[in-house]
Amino acid sequence: MSKEHDRFNECLEEAVEGFIEHHANQFEKGLKLCESPIEKILLADLMFCGFGYGWPPHPVYKSDETINVSRTAGAISPQYPVGRYHVDFAVFVENFHGDILRIAVECDGHDFHEKTKAQAARDKKRDRFLQTEGWRVLRFTGSEIFNRSAECACEVDDLAFAWIEETIQQPIAKAGTGKGRGKRKGK
Repeated sequence: MSKEHDRFNECLEEAVEGFIEHHANQFEKGLKLCESPIEKILLADLMFCGFGYGWPPHPVYKSDETINVSRTAGAISPQYPVGRYHVDFAVFVENFHGDILRIAVECDGHDFHEKTKAQAARDKKRDRFLQTEGWRVLRFTGSEIFNRSAECACEVDDLAFAWIEETIQQPIAKAGTGKGRGKRKGK
């Protein structure tokens, strides 16, 4: 083998190792922010969704970090504050116009959700608030996540893909008027 070929293999190996290390660190960061086992399970699958046309794995952000959606067309923030609530996962997806879809993904363990009428009413009220703030809300039961977490993540991805497809038909706004272009904090 030539020295060029050896150098190429070295560079490729370094790049792959760097990629793996970076995304392992992202996953570890996300795991620390999750509050339950079902959130940790779903995080693993959400990181590797395409979110429409994005390139997984998607970065994980703390709620106080500036979220750069345009870098990968998707981003995830566990325990993200929206008003007086914290959503289990805030998923941000950017379309080709620079608009950002905000998806609140809720992981409903049996002990805290819909076990009683009061819990169900509280969740419905929360969903209405999130929707009036411009969020799309997807709720998954603990059983759904334990038994088919990849399918739950695919539902999030399907919502993002459908939204992007729907917005492709819209005319492109003049430069600088896209909603959410570049670095931005969510609501």
